[in-house]
Amino acid sequence: MKKIASAYVSIICSALLLAASFFWPQYFWWAVFVFLVPLLFSFMSGWQPTMSHGLLWGMLYFGLHWIALAEVLVRHAQVSKSVVLCCYFFLICYMSLYSLCWFWLLGLIKKITHNIRLQILFFVGISYLYFHVLYYHSLFIFGVHTGYSLGNIVLPILTISLGRWLLMIMGMTGTILFIISINGVIAYAFFLNRKKIAVYLSLLVCTLLFGITFYKTQEKNRNYMSHNSITYVKPSLGEQPRDVIQETITAIQKVKIGQRDTSLIVMPESTFSFDITPRQIQMIQDNLDETTFLLFGCYYQNKNSILCVNKERIIFHYDKTTYHPFSEILYWPWNYFEEKGWLPYLFLNGKEQIMPRSSQEQIRILPINENNYIITPAICSDLFFNTRVKIDKKSEYILFLCNDSWFSYSYFRHLMYLYAVYTAIINQIPVLYVAHTYATYINQAGESRELLS
Repeated sequence: MKKIASAYVSIICSALLLAASFFWPQYFWWAVFVFLVPLLFSFMSGWQPTMSHGLLWGMLYFGLHWIALAEVLVRHAQVSKSVVLCCYFFLICYMSLYSLCWFWLLGLIKKITHNIRLQILFFVGISYLYFHVLYYHSLFIFGVHTGYSLGNIVLPILTISLGRWLLMIMGMTGTILFIISINGVIAYAFFLNRKKIAVYLSLLVCTLLFGITFYKTQEKNRNYMSHNSITYVKPSLGEQPRDVIQETITAIQKVKIGQRDTSLIVMPESTFSFDITPRQIQMIQDNLDETTFLLFGCYYQNKNSILCVNKERIIFHYDKTTYHPFSEILYWPWNYFEEKGWLPYLFLNGKEQIMPRSSQEQIRILPINENNYIITPAICSDLFFNTRVKIDKKSEYILFLCNDSWFSYSYFRHLMYLYAVYTAIINQIPVLYVAHTYATYINQAGESRELLS
């Protein structure tokens, strides 16, 4: 009975620690280095993991991790709350099936070998496999053939300099293995009843992390792109197209008066949530000068797009290629319900689906101050729902526009920003991250500077 209670306490503690690291990564980034310690300690002490244990861990972790998603579902879904809650519960259950398989494999290892060191090695390997599948493959059921990007356990440690350095040196695979191995070493020290060793090791790791973080923050600024020449303008809160256009023009005029050195004005995804017309684009262009470019997200020719314009012409436009399942498009097999049932009304509200372009060039040219910058544009789910995306290495910058105003909970907005940091480091290409709440320039080392607004 005592072992059973201890096992359940370990499961709950593990899930809570990992959830906390995503909720408050600024304060609980360290939790990713210890969240597996309770599980592994119980595992080495004789606990036999079962599928029900894995289901419990997954339900608890994802139930907490997706509180922000539940709030979005309740606010924006076009069906009854009971249907929304059923969908939310189904999603949590589905994701928990992966942790069920994780614990089932751990239980299988427990039966195969009683060698503690082999058990630790298998625990580390199987845990890595679980998080790998979670990141790359777990959302295939929705037809996007990808995984859950914001569940990557590397994200919380990107709030500190050493975490960004680890990712830069080791890559994603090496960093995840390092995180799980630290968990294993600490748990093994506790199991050997070397509590002093475990405590000292934990203190050493934390001191090292804090020390390097402090040192890094004292460094002088690196050479950034001339971010002072980029100005961020928040989108209008108006609902009528005329009001939105007029408020945007007013904001541009204020920028011209107050920040004369501005070469590029950026605005986020869905700045214009309606299908913008050539006449409306011309009205905006008329308020730009010869040396200023405006880059914004909008609906253009019934596509979710990015437009870059100056006073004379449209420099380029890019159409989103990976759309949100259910809210923008129904992928196979869900499109079977396209003309029947309630599914098209869950988020689509019966409106016509946005069909992605079959093919388009990935890179664009942004001519600023007589320099032709090669950029790769991306809109929200182009990265969030495409964890296998390969950025063209010729790119000098990644332009990432998103709409984080969907989420009332700030932790989910911060996770979106951390994923932009992850993208900059893993591709070694700077990211210009433009959201509804703020915009920032992120260099290859993951260091960021908020843009003027």
